[in-house]
Amino acid sequence: MNLRKLTAPCLRTALLASLCIGLALPAASQSLDDLSFGESGEFSAISWNLEWFPKNGQSTLDSVAAAILALDADVYALQEISDTAQFMDWAETLEGYEGLHAVGWFGGLTYLVKSSTVQVDNLYEILSTSEFWSPFPRSPLILEIHFDGQPLVLINNHFKCCGDGNLDLNDDGDEETRRWIASNLLKEQLDENYAQVPVLLMGDLNDVLTDPASDNVFQAFLDDPEHYTFADMELAQGPAAGWSFPNWPSHIDHLLVNHFWDSPDADYTVLTIAIEDHLDGGWWAYDENMSDHRPVGIRGALVLDLDELHNTRGASNCKTWSDKCIDATGRRVDCRQPRGLVFQQCETTPKYRCVLGGILLGHSE
Repeated sequence: MNLRKLTAPCLRTALLASLCIGLALPAASQSLDDLSFGESGEFSAISWNLEWFPKNGQSTLDSVAAAILALDADVYALQEISDTAQFMDWAETLEGYEGLHAVGWFGGLTYLVKSSTVQVDNLYEILSTSEFWSPFPRSPLILEIHFDGQPLVLINNHFKCCGDGNLDLNDDGDEETRRWIASNLLKEQLDENYAQVPVLLMGDLNDVLTDPASDNVFQAFLDDPEHYTFADMELAQGPAAGWSFPNWPSHIDHLLVNHFWDSPDADYTVLTIAIEDHLDGGWWAYDENMSDHRPVGIRGALVLDLDELHNTRGASNCKTWSDKCIDATGRRVDCRQPRGLVFQQCETTPKYRCVLGGILLGHSE
C-alpha cells in the first residue's frame, strides 16, 4: 500500500495534476469555495472534530457547510456535535448528503454520507454498556456501507482527552490509561468481529502515535503491523505544519486501516486539510468560527485486498457472528442488527448468504 502524505498545508500535489492552494496564495484572495478533496471514482473520507458544533452559531453552520460541500468527500466522521436535532436540520440543507447519528444517549459522534456514492447498510454503537464508560466516554459508532460494490466498516470515535503524557497502568483513572484501555478494547473488537471485512477507524483519539512504547496508548495496534496500519503515521512523524491540532501543536486525529487496504496496487493520499488558509482571518477566524482541529482525510481508488473476503463466499467457509445465523438444517440465514450486537431477526433465504456484521459478503455458489 502506497500512502502519500502532505505535510505542508496544501490540498493538492503536482503528482495529482492539481494546484497547491495552501500557502501559495494570500489568504485574502481565497475562499472556502477554493477547497477540494473528493474525486470522482475514488473513495474519500474525512475525520473532523468540530469543537462543540456549532461553536459560533449561524457563522459556524454556514462556514462548515461551505467547507463540507467544497471538499466533496464521500463520508465525514464528525466529533463534538453538541445538538443532534440541530445537526440533522442542518444536514438536510447540505445538497447530496445525509446525516446519521445513533439513537439513545448521544456522545457527539455523527456521520455525513454522500447519497449518490455511498450505500448505507447499518448504523450502531459498540462497547456502550456501563462497564465501558470510563475508557469510552463516547461509544464507538459503527457505519457499515458499500462503496462501488465493495463493503466497508467505518468506526467513528473520540477518546478521553488530556493527561500528562505518562501511561500509568496502575491507575484506572489515568487519562492515558483510559485511552490505552480503549485502544486495546477496539483492537479486540476488530480482531474478533471485523477481521473479514475492510475497516477504517477515524476520529479524535486525543493522543500522538509517536510516544515511546512504554507510554504509547496505541501500542497494541502498532505491535500488529501485519493486520493494522495508521494511515496518517507519516503526518504524525512529520513537521507541525501537517498536524491536526495546532493550538497544542500535536497530531491527535487519526485514520487506522486494516490489512484489506494493504493491496500492492493501492495508492492513497492522506493529508491534514488547512482550511484556515482559505479564510481572510487565517487561523484566528477558523478557530473562532469552525473548530480548533483541522480535518484529516484519506482519498484514493478503492483497491482493497478482498481475496480473503471472497474466499468466504462458499457456504462451508461462511463466517457469521452467531450460531443463530444457521437454521436447524444448517442453512445460512441473513441476520440483521439495526442497533448494536443483538440480532433482531433471522430470516431464511433461498441461497446460503454470508453476512458479517450486517454486511452481505456474498451468496454461495
